[in-house]
Amino acid sequence: MKRLVAALAAAALLTLAACADDTGTGTPPPSTAAPSRTSAPPLPPPSVAASQRSGGWVTGPLTVRHDVAVPPVPVVVRIRHAQHPADGYDRIVFDVSGALPGYDVRYVARPIGDATGEPVSMPGRRFLQIRLMPADAHDQSGASAVPRSRTLGYPMLEAYAVTGDFEAVVTIVLGLDDVVAFRVGELPSRIYVDVAA
Repeated sequence: MKRLVAALAAAALLTLAACADDTGTGTPPPSTAAPSRTSAPPLPPPSVAASQRSGGWVTGPLTVRHDVAVPPVPVVVRIRHAQHPADGYDRIVFDVSGALPGYDVRYVARPIGDATGEPVSMPGRRFLQIRLMPADAHDQSGASAVPRSRTLGYPMLEAYAVTGDFEAVVTIVLGLDDVVAFRVGELPSRIYVDVAA
């Protein structure tokens, strides 16, 4: 357990050192060959998750847990996005008020509304789901804190949709043109996801 904590702490320091801002500097993504669609990739062990948080590119699921004392529940207060064509990726950023929540990032067959269980229509041929927990995407009155969906029209990152905001779990799905490598990073008050483009 002590080794895991030490590895995660080292990865967090590397992330902060390597990412002074979210302007997109860094190494270009690796080959974006799609994984086999006949079976889901296995959940990475903690060492892979630590590597991913320090800038590694993967296509398999990534789960990172943060122990967050609630209340208050962290709130996603803004969603930003940008193309970084010179560096070979598109980026989406989740600005968070309060402690950074944990997250689970993985490809899903289609976007599903958390509250309804019904499919959600959105642009894209492939879908990358980001689940933040504990987190809300609404204020204390229940009003949405961020736009619920947006068509972006980037070559790879076509759109996003908030498909869930219930019981301190926020689910956001990215509509992509294909299955590509992604990476997740943390900076003070924000979590970003890059998708190879």
